[in-house]
Amino acid sequence: MHPPREVAPFVGTFTTAAQAWDAIQSERAREVPVRLWRRAALCGIDNLAREVRARARLGDVLDHVAGRAAMFEDDEDDEDVSIWAAAEEIAPGVLPLIPVPRELPGPHVSQIWIGGRGQRTTLHEDAFPNYNFQLHGRKRFIVFSPTEAVHLDRCPVRAGEFRADPGGAGVVGHPALAQTRPRIFTLEPGQFIHIPAWWPHQVIYLSPLAANINHWGMSQSRDFDSTGHAKEETHPHQGDRQEPHPR
Repeated sequence: MHPPREVAPFVGTFTTAAQAWDAIQSERAREVPVRLWRRAALCGIDNLAREVRARARLGDVLDHVAGRAAMFEDDEDDEDVSIWAAAEEIAPGVLPLIPVPRELPGPHVSQIWIGGRGQRTTLHEDAFPNYNFQLHGRKRFIVFSPTEAVHLDRCPVRAGEFRADPGGAGVVGHPALAQTRPRIFTLEPGQFIHIPAWWPHQVIYLSPLAANINHWGMSQSRDFDSTGHAKEETHPHQGDRQEPHPR
């Protein structure tokens, strides 16, 4: 994989998506961490909050997300199950199949994300460059330039997040979005997207079942938690604490 040398987000291709998805499915018997997503008001918008719920067999999670089976007897209508964890916890065999860009600074952390249609993240920014590889299903990335962050209504209580919800209420909920020109990318299996650090973005699941793996690049001089995010990271223009965001 040889991505172009540029600062803005870009999309490229890789050839091992099908093999990587097969490697994930081969681990159906493995117990994995499951996260329950519940509709909640985050920073004043109706979005999906996450909480760790349990551990369950990967196969049961895949069937549940795809709508083929119930998973928890007490599931509520406003809840969705997803997976978000280090690749080693889900399917260690997938890592050799995913290219590592030469441009990643220093070490990197790899995460696998599995969810279904209707789930979306808050609009947020990450402290690290992100390479996101689509393995199965489709996801949409809505990306803004850092210079447009002034129009996105920064959340005062959750660092790195914004109140604007381009994939939800859109301009109706936040008229200032009309002053932005977001870049919209829809990833198919075999495509990857590079999102530079501090570029605000929202991710939306488009398929009944979608899976991707991402690499976060990081500097060796920083202190990181188990999710690959800095324990205390400072925005170049605003001091705040970074927390992980679902993909």
